[in-house]
Parts: sequence; structure tokens; C-alpha cells
Amino acid sequence: MAQKDGRESDNDEVRNQMASQETVSTEEVRVLRQQMAEMYEAWMSGQAPPSSIHD
Repeated sequence: MAQKDGRESDNDEVRNQMASQETVSTEEVRVLRQQMAEMYEAWMSGQAPPSSIHD
């Protein structure tokens, strides 16, 4: 059986941070895809790109 020297809780914290970063990254990708879709639609219709880019 492995010794408990505090590393388990450190590992849990690292896993939680990584999961949180993945969630943020997934949201960023979704927003960027939406922005690209809007820009592409404007380009295809001959219009200027949308003036407001979402943050």
C-alpha cells in the first residue's frame, strides 16, 4: 500500500486545475468558432466583417 505523504491531495488539486483549464479552453474554442462563422458568412455575402468581436 502506498504511503500517504500529502501527494494524493496535490495530485487531486492538479487534476482539478487541469479540468478547469479544459473547460475554459472548450469555451474559448466555441466562441472562436462562432466568431469565425460570423466572419465567413459576412465575407461570403460580400459584407464587411461584423464590427463587434465578442470577448
